[in-house]
Amino acid sequence: MGFSLPALCISRLSPSQLGLLASLLQLAVAVKNSSASSLSISGIKAIGNYTAAGSGTTPCGGSLGAGATCTMAVTFNPTINGTIKGAVAIANSTAVSPQIYNVSGAAVLPLTFSPARLTFASQAVGSTSAAKTVTLTNNASAAMSSISFVASGDYAAFATGATPCGASLPAHGKCTIGVTFTPSATGTIKGNVTVTYSGVTQSFSPQEMNLTGTGK
Repeated sequence: MGFSLPALCISRLSPSQLGLLASLLQLAVAVKNSSASSLSISGIKAIGNYTAAGSGTTPCGGSLGAGATCTMAVTFNPTINGTIKGAVAIANSTAVSPQIYNVSGAAVLPLTFSPARLTFASQAVGSTSAAKTVTLTNNASAAMSSISFVASGDYAAFATGATPCGASLPAHGKCTIGVTFTPSATGTIKGNVTVTYSGVTQSFSPQEMNLTGTGK
């Protein structure tokens, strides 16, 4: 991946192992002086959820000879879920300054639910539905600890399956819970499963999964 510019040719060298929301992701980027004369790089600045700086054995910064290549590291530190776009501006001594390197990264929350939400069919008031299974995945590169989960209102949640959720979950591990619905009234009833944890970035705990059911 790369593109050519009047003076600099910028291309990605090698990504590190993909990280996750609020975990650092870093890419090594090659910057080549494609002109016939030397130039000077006076600054590297990233915007958005990114930082950039010279790195490696030939870090970008200062003089760069004709045809020579330097490297910079672009770090992605997402603060929200989803696709996040940004850019790196490379200030240099050519007429085309700064030159822009566009970047994009995808972030996920430390904990994800599959399915992402549950909807229960109509259930007689006072009776309990069959359990629905939800898989919890630890997307972080560290183990989760002190895990607890609770369902609100007319719902109940409990560990179940071959890999039932317990107090801990290893990095990139999965576990399962069951959720049931016992309506106390007719009509649409909403609720949620709330999961709290520690051991990874705490700013996203607790996380919730939405539930919907209908009493009849």
